[in-house]
Amino acid sequence: MFLVPPEGKLVITDSHPEQYHLNSKITRVSAVAGLSHGVQSAPVINSNVIYTKAENDLGCNLVNSRKRAREDDDIRVNSRQQQQQMLNMEYHPNHGSVSVPPSTTGVSTGLRLSFEDDRLNSTSSASTSGRDISTSFMAAVGDDLNTHLQQQREEVELFFKLQGEKIRQQLEEKRQRYSRALIGAIEEVVLRKFHEKDLEIEKLKRQNQELVKHAEQLTVETHHWQAKTKATEALVTALRANLQQAQAAVAFSREHSKEGCGDSEADDAASSHHGDAEDMHARTFRENRELREQRTCRSCRCNDVSILLLPCRHLCLCKDCEARLDVCPLCQTLKNASVQVYMS
Repeated sequence: MFLVPPEGKLVITDSHPEQYHLNSKITRVSAVAGLSHGVQSAPVINSNVIYTKAENDLGCNLVNSRKRAREDDDIRVNSRQQQQQMLNMEYHPNHGSVSVPPSTTGVSTGLRLSFEDDRLNSTSSASTSGRDISTSFMAAVGDDLNTHLQQQREEVELFFKLQGEKIRQQLEEKRQRYSRALIGAIEEVVLRKFHEKDLEIEKLKRQNQELVKHAEQLTVETHHWQAKTKATEALVTALRANLQQAQAAVAFSREHSKEGCGDSEADDAASSHHGDAEDMHARTFRENRELREQRTCRSCRCNDVSILLLPCRHLCLCKDCEARLDVCPLCQTLKNASVQVYMS
């Protein structure tokens, strides 16, 4: 309980100490507000001294001229003392009051002549105690602030660490997705290239097989033509031999036709065999006619034969008629090839 006498002294009684605990939050806010404005609070003097009305009147008469000038200061000091008392009660809840070092007072003559000294001493002691308590309070506040700042710093570091880890994971996931997409695109391109190459290989295989078949067919045709050529050469050789025989027979017949009949024995012998010569001549003439017919083109009957037709192997056409005819004039076989023969 607080009592404020007329001279400005603050009197505290211990009748209701629980009020300090009830107003602890208000006191804390007031103390912080006072410290934030740079005002030092003075401790409240725990005193049970109550001045009588006569002493108060006498003191007031002596210092009446100064009291008005300091009245506002005393009110502010009392307010500070009250705030400091509330702070002390909060930080020291087991004590009913805050002890203040005893101040040295002058000898009272009953006229309150030492009032000024008492007030100055009380103010000085309150200021010193206030500075000490303010220093302790600031140290405690600084420790709390440092602890809070350290906690906040750790939380911020943890937050940044978590965010960094999250960002790293996101970047890693993006990198993996990009890598998978890139690998998928590359695989798609490579597979498409492989498919194209496989198609080209299949095409080349088919072409190779076709070429092999064509080569085999050409080989067979080559053997066939070689056989035909050999047969043709044999036929030509035979025809040439027949032709030579025919030419020899013609020459022989011409020689015998030029000879006349004489009186010599040789002539007699020739005449004796005249009948045989005529028979030979007729036979030779027939052979020559047959050979001439064989050497004459069976189409135009004018030019000599020079084309051997295949596959029937008939030597029966000249070069001019071979271009016009597609079948053999002797056997009516379809012509698929022809060979030119040079007759000597």
